[in-house]
Amino acid sequence: MNKLTSAALAALIPLSLIQVAWAADTLIGGTGKYKGISGTAPYTISPLPAPGQGLGAIALEHKVSWQFK
Repeated sequence: MNKLTSAALAALIPLSLIQVAWAADTLIGGTGKYKGISGTAPYTISPLPAPGQGLGAIALEHKVSWQFK
């Protein structure tokens, strides 16, 4: 089985307050075809118009870089 493991760093901010926020994942390992992987996956979080009453939506832009050891 191919599994990828990451650790996340993020700020918990109410969606109503977000203009643009950031977060980052660190690739810390994996199994199968991901064995030996490491890297980073920083991303930005931008709000989108709500699709309906009481709902929210966000866009995530990932910039992933990785290597295999």
